Amino acid sequence: MPNGHIPDPDEIWHRPDMEKTLQRLADAGWHNFYDGELGCKIVHAVQAEGGILSHEDMVNFSVRLSEPYSISYRNAEVYGTILPHGCISCLQMLQMLECFDPVGTDETLYRHRLSEVAKRAWRDRLIYVADPDF
Repeated sequence: MPNGHIPDPDEIWHRPDMEKTLQRLADAGWHNFYDGELGCKIVHAVQAEGGILSHEDMVNFSVRLSEPYSISYRNAEVYGTILPHGCISCLQMLQMLECFDPVGTDETLYRHRLSEVAKRAWRDRLIYVADPDF
């Protein structure tokens, strides 16, 4: 976290390293993320933390493009990615929370509702959700 604290919602979090990453992608192309310098750096970082990601994993990865899942939540459109990324659980939680009148985030009722909704959405995810491609 910048300066050791969580940024305020209106605070700009400047990440100079992100500029380098985006510039590298602009210069070398998106493939660099998987089979170029960026891919190698990602593999090295993951392995340094004990992860098992390999260079072959990155090179053999193929991007799946699909239409986003979407819902309407309190007059806003909310979009999510493919099912294995977990968006369906988040979208389900929002749909369940929309059944209740909003309450302030500092109220106990807010945390109670959120935990109950999350518990049910997670249960549904474990029982019903899978990657439809497999």
